[in-house]
Amino acid sequence: MEIKSICFEETKKEFEEYLLALGYSKVTVACYQRTMSWLEKFILSLGETTYTAGTGETFLNNELKEGRSACSLKATRLVMRRLDDFVKGTYSLRVSKEYSVPDCFSKDFNA
Repeated sequence: MEIKSICFEETKKEFEEYLLALGYSKVTVACYQRTMSWLEKFILSLGETTYTAGTGETFLNNELKEGRSACSLKATRLVMRRLDDFVKGTYSLRVSKEYSVPDCFSKDFNA
């Protein structure tokens, strides 16, 4: 699957609209926007203007080195995963390894 390369500023705007269309609350989108602003500054510091999954991974590693809290890293990881889904044109809801879907619901959940 070929992923088109567009300016991160435009990607960010489209991603926010996508989240709202999926039913994310304005509060949640505002939290995503904060992380996206940090990501945008990071991308610009690299002299880049576009986002790739590799850039996202580098950003996460940088956040880890900066000593961000576990809660902050978890939230950033979630934003990056959703952004990667958006860029690829897919959406995946992943169940935490700590929890499993009961067998009686697995067919509907996986659909």
